[in-house]
Amino acid sequence: MIPAFPVYLFDLDGTLLDSAPDICGTVQQVLSATDERPQVSFEFLRGYIGRHLIDLFGDLYPHYSTERIDGMIADYRSIYLSRGHTQTAVYPGVIEALSALPGRKATATTKGTPTTRAVLQPVRTDPIFRSCTRYRRHPVQACA
Repeated sequence: MIPAFPVYLFDLDGTLLDSAPDICGTVQQVLSATDERPQVSFEFLRGYIGRHLIDLFGDLYPHYSTERIDGMIADYRSIYLSRGHTQTAVYPGVIEALSALPGRKATATTKGTPTTRAVLQPVRTDPIFRSCTRYRRHPVQACA
């Protein structure tokens, strides 16, 4: 039995949602636009989910400038939103489990507010998560 708390905090990608196909597919699109076009596997990219894109692009392109990495991150964010999260799925039982918990539910993610809202759309239909706020001092997104 899970104890009753006033608030529950959940990781988003890989915990509530299977978002790996959209995340990894978007990264592959960004990588394919570079001069090197590295061939990286889905499993390799999956290992970076939950980390900041600076880590992934910096590891793959240590010779790229900060400005170029920032451009790749901007491209990723644009492409990721435009994909419509068609390959992202709520894990089985998540909506039922969240609905059964008392109190407020919040997510912890590095995604910005518009992206978090778009990704949470399948979960928000309950509505379990009603509002989203980005904390500027920390790379954490809270939806409650």
